[in-house]
Amino acid sequence: MKEKYILGLCGPSGSGKGYIYDTLVDLGYKIKKIVSYTTRKPRKGERDGIDYFFVTPGEMKQKIKQGFFAESEEVYEDCFYGTPKDQLKLAWDNDELPVLDIDYKGMVRIKELAEEERDFSLTAFGVFPETSDQGLDFYKNTLRDRLKKRDTETEQDIGKRVNRSIAEIVEMRVRNFFIPLVNKKGEVNDEGVPVFVETLLKHAPFLKEYKISDENRENAIKMK
Repeated sequence: MKEKYILGLCGPSGSGKGYIYDTLVDLGYKIKKIVSYTTRKPRKGERDGIDYFFVTPGEMKQKIKQGFFAESEEVYEDCFYGTPKDQLKLAWDNDELPVLDIDYKGMVRIKELAEEERDFSLTAFGVFPETSDQGLDFYKNTLRDRLKKRDTETEQDIGKRVNRSIAEIVEMRVRNFFIPLVNKKGEVNDEGVPVFVETLLKHAPFLKEYKISDENRENAIKMK
């Protein structure tokens, strides 16, 4: 039986997790983003079933009781997030590498689950934005300005997200199972491949198993 892996990308807003995922897809890696469930309201531009599955607090609590999630968390009062077990199983059944984009508490729980069940292994990267190198205050102000420009959240919600992002950076730095990954967009190696891909392959060598050959990629494109 093929060993089961999970690739974890954990980081605050603006760290570039989506960019990393999209780059790996463009490079031909057979990966699958696991779509979380949440009870918060959709932000502007978010799509149900693609960005998140949006459910009511009652529906979420029922699914938690049913053991539907590999991990779940109540971030604020009646604001839940959860990682569905069925999507992980489907990815493994399809020989895809599941990719988790969840907060550090959820990633810690998945790590504990991997150690308890010994059925899969998790390699988790702490993705840090370039601006975090310039100090947390600089990052905090940059993030707050960016969220204000989006005009998709109230001032109170922006404050909560900013504070949570700072706490996430601090927590990832002290937990030694997160592999640091600073996402520097535009930095590439001699072959034109983003440098962060080299870091991923160094610490998650199983990623190579999910690389689709150029020939198979071309055939797949022709069949569409």
